[in-house]
Parts: sequence; C-alpha cells; structure tokens
Amino acid sequence: MNDDSERYLALDRGEYIRFDRDPVGAYSLHVTGLDDVSSEHHSEPTGYVGACSWCWFGYSHSEDAHAARLARHAEKKKGAVS
Repeated sequence: MNDDSERYLALDRGEYIRFDRDPVGAYSLHVTGLDDVSSEHHSEPTGYVGACSWCWFGYSHSEDAHAARLARHAEKKKGAVS
C-alpha cells in the first residue's frame, strides 16, 4: 500500500473499506467514503449499539461509519412512526 488510492476498496451501495496499518500489519475498516479518516470505532467500553449494523455484525468500522449507521437507523425509525 503505497498511496491513498490503494488504501480504499469500493463496495456496492457506495460504501468503502479502508486499509490501515499498525505495528502488527494491515487491517480493514468499513468507512463512509474516501474522505473518512476517522479513527476506528471501538465497542468497549460503551461503544456497542445494536442499531449500528456494523456493531451488530461485529465488523470493524470507523467512528464516522458508526455515526452514519445510527443516523440512518434514526431516520428509518422516525419514518416508521410518522
């Protein structure tokens, strides 16, 4: 992984995976897009939320991706109530 273009993999539905490095090697995170450079969302101590499908499935994801899933869930819930 030499440049930013190699750090991202585009998925269906406009979602992306970002590949980061740490001292042990490379790991992947679900992110909101090419401009999402937020840190990894950690489920401990208080971060797990079942409404976030990334958390629910146990997928690694960024803080921005977590917030986006919670916002999407809130919008769907709001639409179902009205």
